[in-house]
Amino acid sequence: MAEKNTVIGFLWQDAASFKEILINKKPFQFFKKEGNVFYLTPIHFLPFRRFAFIEFLNLIINSYLLKIFIFLRGFKSKNKILWLFHPDFWLLPKIFGKSYFSLYDCVDYFSSTDLQIEKKIRQNEARLIKNVQLMTVISKTLKSLHQQNQLKIKVIPQGFALDIYKSPQKLPINNLILKLKKPIIGFIGGINYRFDYSLLIQLTKENPNLTFLFDGPIQSSHFVKTNELEKLKKLNNVFFQNSSPKEIIPEIF
Repeated sequence: MAEKNTVIGFLWQDAASFKEILINKKPFQFFKKEGNVFYLTPIHFLPFRRFAFIEFLNLIINSYLLKIFIFLRGFKSKNKILWLFHPDFWLLPKIFGKSYFSLYDCVDYFSSTDLQIEKKIRQNEARLIKNVQLMTVISKTLKSLHQQNQLKIKVIPQGFALDIYKSPQKLPINNLILKLKKPIIGFIGGINYRFDYSLLIQLTKENPNLTFLFDGPIQSSHFVKTNELEKLKKLNNVFFQNSSPKEIIPEIF
């Protein structure tokens, strides 16, 4: 996508307050550019973001700043896509307007055991689906959960080239996986705050006969427990590499 288009990543999950920016040892990067991809890390301008209303106001402020950034950079295209992944962004299609084709790419079923939070998620998701022009899901099961919106939903199943893992000779010669002791438990994807690092450390320590391979970029975030990540890296049966998607999965469909 980024080879022929401009892509702007709005890293809301990495947003930090002024206090976090000041006390964090790692420099805060508000703006980063890699080729045709721009990464913008929002700032929580208003304090007390533990309150949902303040969190929502910070999201609105940063959304308008993103819109101003796009305008000032002079990005001009008739085909502009607002690609959304979470119900919390239900207001963005209205903020960016009809000049953007709005898409809700639902890759998971968002829920909570807290009934109040669960109710809010369902409300926000219903609003988002109503505001976007198209919704995509990765399974028929997810589609069936939104029966009232069938005409707006398209199923785009996830997949990968299974034959590449059945035939080691198809992997790059210098690939780390060929040199590791088997059996191997592998993970491919972004290494970020979603990991339960404590659990991973426990599993790797309790299973020294297994090799754990993590292949993907370490996505820095103030949510990531850096100390635990470093502990995981030091274990003898844990390996990290950062291969490009073309090296690991030459065909994605």
